Amino acid sequence: MTPRTADDQCTTLVAKILVPDPLGTLFFVNHFPSWWLNFELERELQAAVAAQFIEEHVAQGNVHVVLVGDLDADPGAASVRFWSGRQALAG
Repeated sequence: MTPRTADDQCTTLVAKILVPDPLGTLFFVNHFPSWWLNFELERELQAAVAAQFIEEHVAQGNVHVVLVGDLDADPGAASVRFWSGRQALAG
């Protein structure tokens, strides 16, 4: 996301799981952002990109999402507030 994360071990792993009806398709998302305490900007960027990917696939139809992860930030941080629906990031 930025030059500071070039060697950082962070990822968002998405598994598409076909579940019997009535549930249908399930996306299991493991979000593991940058863990350095002063990397909140990077966590915000990573959260926005991960959410955009999820939204693009959810828009295709009957898709459910389970989001888990190690959010590596204070509960009041923008990246965590974003995942809990209390703050917008990148529009």
